[in-house]
Amino acid sequence: MLLQERALTLYTQLLHELNRFPAGGKFYGVRELVSRFQVSRRVVDLTLRQLAGDGLLEHRELCGFYVRSFRKRRHVVFYYNDWVNEELREIARDLKDDLTVIMSSVPYRMITAAT
Repeated sequence: MLLQERALTLYTQLLHELNRFPAGGKFYGVRELVSRFQVSRRVVDLTLRQLAGDGLLEHRELCGFYVRSFRKRRHVVFYYNDWVNEELREIARDLKDDLTVIMSSVPYRMITAAT
C-alpha cells in the first residue's frame, strides 16, 4: 500500500513537471527521478508506467520516456436521424447548452442527417 501512495504522490508531482517539456521532448530518466524526488526505483517505474498508460508519456525501448502532445482537439458530436417527440428534442437542446457552458474550450458541433 505504501508503494501505491508514494507512486500517487510522485504522479501528481510529475503532472506539474510535464508542462516544462515540449511535446515530443525527452522526459526525465529513471535515475534522475530517483535522485531528484528521493523515492525508490519501484515507485518511479510504477509512476512512469501509469503516466504512459494514461497517454501522457511514450516509452521508447532503450531510449526512455518522451512527452506526448496534450494539445489535441476533441469534439463532442451527437448524431440523430429523427426525434420521436418534442420532449427528446428539448433534452438535446438543454444538453447542448449545458455542454457549451461547461466545456467552452471544446468545440461543439451538432450534426443532423437529412431524411
